[in-house]
Amino acid sequence: IIMEQYEYEITKHGTEDLEKVIYFCNSSGECTLDEVPDKGIDALKRIFNAKGKLGWDLVQFFAGNEGIIAVWKRLIKKARDQ
Repeated sequence: IIMEQYEYEITKHGTEDLEKVIYFCNSSGECTLDEVPDKGIDALKRIFNAKGKLGWDLVQFFAGNEGIIAVWKRLIKKARDQ
């Protein structure tokens, strides 16, 4: 059996791409997005859809004061039986 193989990419999107995202974690470790303007959601959709059209799947993204970092993967070799 040949396993599927993936390639990975990490991209950074600064605050110029995303107007304002406030991410808050309280002392018990619960994290919420307190305020995400529609403009910010639209910007995320544009980023995600553009990469998706190129075959990339979003694995995870991390938000911070200066923007987000997104981790993507794309299938480069399908699994098959030998």
